[in-house]
Amino acid sequence: MKTPIKYTVDYTTKQLVLPLDLEIIIEKDSEVHTYLELTKGIKLEKYFGRESNLGRIPKNRVKILNAILFGYMIGYRSTRRLEEACINDIRFMYLIEGMAAPSHTLINNVMNEVKDKLDSLFLEINQEIMKREDIETDKLYIDGTKIEADANKYTFKWKKSILKFRDKLYIKITKSIPELNEIMKQHGYKKIETKEKYKPKEIKRLADRLVGLINHLGIKLVYGKGK
Repeated sequence: MKTPIKYTVDYTTKQLVLPLDLEIIIEKDSEVHTYLELTKGIKLEKYFGRESNLGRIPKNRVKILNAILFGYMIGYRSTRRLEEACINDIRFMYLIEGMAAPSHTLINNVMNEVKDKLDSLFLEINQEIMKREDIETDKLYIDGTKIEADANKYTFKWKKSILKFRDKLYIKITKSIPELNEIMKQHGYKKIETKEKYKPKEIKRLADRLVGLINHLGIKLVYGKGK
């Protein structure tokens, strides 16, 4: 009887399988493709000084900067987190192009090397964005809303209170309108209709009428204690 041949002696479930090209594995709509498309016209090497030929061959600083910029794009700020991503995240592996993952110390060194040139780098990135998107540069929009995922003092958690106050405000407005209509009628203004709810533009229209009546009667509004 022949002894059966074992073909799985050196087989392990952790063994690498094809394809090994990370570009094939990464989804087409991944953020890393957006980043590369945006920065392909920017020569990052010009933000570094000339490398010394002495000592061992240094790691490619442009690749490391790519990993840093992409990390900032997706919210990775810590050098240790960037180091971990270069080890475990295929998007970062794709950016450093087969190079051994840089340590957090090396990542910090690269950051320090370009920190004085960041304004120029970000300006160049913004210019690339404006080439691709229809962005108006003559206007500046500021959003001061503070809505955060983590529970802290800035968390927007007053929705129920606001809705309750709004309903009470509707009732107050409805009760005040008959009295206002009496005054409006005396001076030839159109009657205001009462509703269960009022839209902001309706409140503004009502406020404009009151301002017009105040100006017509020459009433001076005063503020302060006892007024």
